[in-house]
Amino acid sequence: MLEPDAALNLVLEAAQAARRADNTETVAVDHSLAGRVLADDVCALSEFPPSPVSMMDGYAVRAPPEGARMASSDEGVIFRVVSSSRAGAAAAGARTVEAGEAAYITTGAPLPPGCDAVVRIEDTLGHKTDAAGLETCFSVPAAVAASIRPGLAVRPAGCDIQVGDLLAAAGTPLRPEDVGSLAMAEIPSVAVTRRPVVGVLSTGDEVAARGAGGREAGGGSATAIGDANRPMLLAAARAAGAVALDLGVVADSRPEVKAALAAAARRCDVLVSTGGVSMGDHDFVKPVLAELGSVKFGRVRMKPGKPTTFAVVPPGDAKDPLSAAQSAPCLCFGLPGNPVSARVTFALFVEPCIRVLGGPPGGLGSHALHGRVVAHLGHPVRLDSHRCEFRRAVVWQRRAGSVAPAGISCLLPAPSSSDAGGLVAMDTGSQRSSRMLSTRGANALLCLPSASGGQPRELASGSACLAILTGPLLVDPQGIDLAEAELARRTRSSEVASHACGCGAAPAASHAASAVGHGPATLPSAAGLGEAAHRHRTSDPGASCLEVDAMVLTVSDTCAAGTAEDKSGPAIVSALQGRGVAGGPAAIAGLAVAGGVCDAQVVPDDKAAIAAAIRAFCDSPQPAEGPGGRPRPRLVLTTGGTGFTGRDITPEATRPLLEKPCPGLVHAMLAAGLENTPMAALSRYEAGIRGHALVINLPGSVKAVRECMGAIAPVLRHALALLVRDA
Repeated sequence: MLEPDAALNLVLEAAQAARRADNTETVAVDHSLAGRVLADDVCALSEFPPSPVSMMDGYAVRAPPEGARMASSDEGVIFRVVSSSRAGAAAAGARTVEAGEAAYITTGAPLPPGCDAVVRIEDTLGHKTDAAGLETCFSVPAAVAASIRPGLAVRPAGCDIQVGDLLAAAGTPLRPEDVGSLAMAEIPSVAVTRRPVVGVLSTGDEVAARGAGGREAGGGSATAIGDANRPMLLAAARAAGAVALDLGVVADSRPEVKAALAAAARRCDVLVSTGGVSMGDHDFVKPVLAELGSVKFGRVRMKPGKPTTFAVVPPGDAKDPLSAAQSAPCLCFGLPGNPVSARVTFALFVEPCIRVLGGPPGGLGSHALHGRVVAHLGHPVRLDSHRCEFRRAVVWQRRAGSVAPAGISCLLPAPSSSDAGGLVAMDTGSQRSSRMLSTRGANALLCLPSASGGQPRELASGSACLAILTGPLLVDPQGIDLAEAELARRTRSSEVASHACGCGAAPAASHAASAVGHGPATLPSAAGLGEAAHRHRTSDPGASCLEVDAMVLTVSDTCAAGTAEDKSGPAIVSALQGRGVAGGPAAIAGLAVAGGVCDAQVVPDDKAAIAAAIRAFCDSPQPAEGPGGRPRPRLVLTTGGTGFTGRDITPEATRPLLEKPCPGLVHAMLAAGLENTPMAALSRYEAGIRGHALVINLPGSVKAVRECMGAIAPVLRHALALLVRDA
């Protein structure tokens, strides 16, 4: 079984070898050219503009020699209008304009003979006309006349395009702007690479074709299902720049499958079939492709898409008039039948193949592979034990971060930390390969490594991972809302069981795929947690994550005044976001901060300011967005102001706000501190409950914060879950 990047390498090598010698065609320059790939460089044959033109509406004049001044009167400098020049029209009375004369001119019109400058209409006055209403003269203020110089408000000939300028480079997928440049340079036609012909075929007795009126008869079977794969992949092929050829539906009959694949291979550059590639007794695509050509791979270590098959069928006698591959092999892809698996594998393998076949000779071209970025997870993600996974996700701009973990390359180098660029990713809910709604709104595939080889079983919220872009990055809230709504839907799913402790962890579920023909595979629960993993120790990597709203409140006169750096607050925020920092508290497993963002504030050592900040966060209205439609629990962690000095008043500000004290948390923190220094006995903490919020005072130093958070981390998730159990 191949890794995904090794499989993609084989596809790209075969595509480069299969490029036809006659891979170009000449097409006219018009709107249909957008998206086509240039076969050759296109250079300008003439300059633009062809002669000097005006940059604005006004009057073309002859500038005085350098150092000379125009004669003026009380009315200013007077010009006599002798002609006109309008864009797109022949010059009226196009005689040479002398000194003291002018020609009316519009924007883009060529300058009349003798003119080398333009005076704006706004700078003129004293216009006079003759009996016929034609303008005879105007004047300009002396200051304006003094500013007239050669080239004023004039675009010189060739200033936009010069002869020999590169208009578009070979291998460039033409954008609308490129089409405009070619048209401006009056290029009538260009050579582009031929669009590959991609045939799409569905297989399966259960698949019903769809006609203009909806589902067609599916062999009379009540169990027939609509064919989602074929229209989806035909649309994807066309979007990738191919000529899409609909090859219909073929039943699970070996002779029929062989006849259909053989005929399609004579007509297509690329053949895509869906279904019939697993291990069932009616899965004939893979053995038929082995008969017709050479199977390069038949299984890929990936999720979804494990049975993906790729074969090369040599050219044959193409008698069909629609044949597109008379002298080149046909590249055949047998994709899984589940629609999400088909779409993901089409994006990862077929689309790059199409772009290579339709791209420039001698290389992949800059456009062959999908773009990739590093994004930070907006929620924890459980990893598959054996296969890397490509999760449908929404990626948008939000905050900066760090580097991606190792584990999957997909022919792309590991991005540097500067690539992180503040991108956040959230998956689109249940990732079952049959669930097409997991592609709704998705603009990326998250490349998640397997949990084998020492990798953790779960990536925490805030972890960086590689994302393959399948659509544009989102900047509007609508895409973000989609991902967050899907995440909330998963959390509220009926798959999440209710336990006696009330924490909402899910029951056990098997992660092993069943053998084909021996019953359906058991899917993981919505929370990704098995019965055996139902514990409340944050060291357990199988612990499910509880989504909470969190605030970190730094209490310090100097930090609030900006004269000292707040170190403990950011360290706590980092731990809550699942990252942790060197020397600071460890990431807290089992908790996921809602949206990946903490409410971080800094206030001075003032009792009223401390109380106001805590009260505002704890008491603000909250929609029912937590498990089972309940409110999310809230966590307030203060840092600083817990010592013996007169300004240390954080416990005094906190105590009156608490409805229920939690002395056990205080004892645990004091005990942890005393293990390291007797000075911990001088620490003064408060911990307690206000509404659905747990409020805990932490010390001010990063080291002491690490000790205290380490002491309470094992019980935090359970404590917060209990706060909203009966809400």
